[in-house]
Amino acid sequence: MVRILMVNLPYAGHVTPTLGLIDEFIIRGHDVGYVLSGEWREEIEKRGAKFIEYQGYKGNPMVLNNCYYALYNTIKSVADEYYGNKKAVEIILKYLELES
Repeated sequence: MVRILMVNLPYAGHVTPTLGLIDEFIIRGHDVGYVLSGEWREEIEKRGAKFIEYQGYKGNPMVLNNCYYALYNTIKSVADEYYGNKKAVEIILKYLELES
C-alpha cells in the first residue's frame, strides 16, 4: 500500500480529471488523502479517499491567493504527520510559495 496525498485547486476543470485517479488508486489498495475546499467533500469521500479540507480558506476560488494560502497552511499542518515525507512536503510548500 502506498499513501498518496493529492492536492488541487477547487475548480471543476482541475478536480474532475483527477477523480478517475482516485478510483484507480483505491482499487489498487492505496490510501488516498485529497486536500480541497469543502464543496468537494462528498465527491471525494464517496470514492473512498480521505477528504482533507483547506484550512483558512476564505471561500472565494476566484481569488487564487486564497487557494494558495489555504493549500499551504493545510499541507504544512497535515502532510508530514499523515504522510511522513518531509522532502516531498518541502517541495510542495516551496512551489506554493513561488506561485502565491
